[in-house]
Formats: sequence, structure tokens, C-alpha cells
Amino acid sequence: MLRRILALTLAAAMLAPAQRAKPSLREQALGIPAGALVEVTLARKERPNKIAGRMSETTPEGIWIEVVKDRKATAMEFAFSEVKSLKIVRGADEDPPRKGTTLTVLAAAGLIIVFAFLEALADT
Repeated sequence: MLRRILALTLAAAMLAPAQRAKPSLREQALGIPAGALVEVTLARKERPNKIAGRMSETTPEGIWIEVVKDRKATAMEFAFSEVKSLKIVRGADEDPPRKGTTLTVLAAAGLIIVFAFLEALADT
């Protein structure tokens, strides 16, 4: 009986998925393509501690981010020791989200309904 319980416990432990360690910031940065829109959270307490920009380059010491401020692009370097987290906002090859698509579709549907209603009234 004890052997059966022990065998089932060991079998369940072997079949359970292994816990993967969270990748380091350097590994995470190497996986982000150049040109991707990223958000960098810095370890410092003073504001601003979140900076958004385009991923430019990854070096052994840190990352380069292109930040646009007042219509001027500035390349900023952040050492891995300064960075608390790195998050991809949008990939390099993704299109920006379109604004007003839902409104356009609803307006077109409304016009079709109005014209169908007017056509039905004209036939009677």
C-alpha cells in the first residue's frame, strides 16, 4: 500500500511541468527586435521612472531606446542595473491600432438601414 502511494506520488512529480526560471533582463532584451515599441521601468524612485520608446540596440552593458520628446528623437542608454522591467508594447512589424474603425462601420450600417427604410417607404 505504501509502495503504491509512493509510486503514484513520484509519477505525478515526474509528469508535472517543470518550473522555468524567469529570463534575465539581458535575455529578454535580446529577444526584442529592433524598432519594437517598449516600455522601460527604471529601478530609481524619482519620476519619471517609466519611459516608452523604440528599441534601438542591445549591448552587453545595457539597452538603447529611441525616445521622442518635443518632436525630437533622442537615443538614451540604460544599463541593465538601472532597469527594473522591460515590456513590449507593440512589435516592430505590427501596424499601429486604427482609430475610428468601429465608428465608421456603425455609420455605414446606419446609412444602409436608413436607405433600406426609405426604399421600402417609396415602394408603398
